[in-house]
Amino acid sequence: MSHTPQTDPWPHIAELLDKPGGHISIGRMPPIDGAAIAIRDQTLLASLVRREGESFPDLLNRLDNAVGKAVHEGRVTNEINGGRFQLSPSSIRKKALADSAHSGRTCTKYHPAAARAPCVRDHTVT
Repeated sequence: MSHTPQTDPWPHIAELLDKPGGHISIGRMPPIDGAAIAIRDQTLLASLVRREGESFPDLLNRLDNAVGKAVHEGRVTNEINGGRFQLSPSSIRKKALADSAHSGRTCTKYHPAAARAPCVRDHTVT
């Protein structure tokens, strides 16, 4: 996944993703409708909240700038939870994901009964 910095619209994100442990997540993180998070290994580089009316390319531009500041200047941008957002240790994240899958029980609240899919939402299941 090699990128040419001169032609890549988001060179800092591309550089992050080309390195081991580089990861971004963009999407809904309840209760936040639009979050953009960048990490390297277990280190938070940036957490952004999508602004009212902000286009997706504009959010990516802000994420790219924030990643560049973190990597090259050591300045972390943290907009989630009033700047108090922290990554949980990976063992806690893995346990939370396993626990939220309800040990394979079927969820009928968010999934039709016919789907019979394990659910990763945090709620009571039948």
